[in-house]
Amino acid sequence: MGHSASYFTTHFVPHSEISIIIKYHIRRYNIKNSTVLSVLHLLQAFVVCCQCGVFCRSVLHANTKN
Repeated sequence: MGHSASYFTTHFVPHSEISIIIKYHIRRYNIKNSTVLSVLHLLQAFVVCCQCGVFCRSVLHANTKN
């Protein structure tokens, strides 16, 4: 039996850390929040990130060092 996507999102990425991931992706992809295309790009990157808890943890770990 698999878990729902929301389980993985909340299990691997606590809500208090979601903003850190979003900020990371904004910097990584040089996203401008003023355009719809960039918002869609950000959402795509965020969804991909949330599908892999190990990647999210590595991103947060590397991000907090800077």
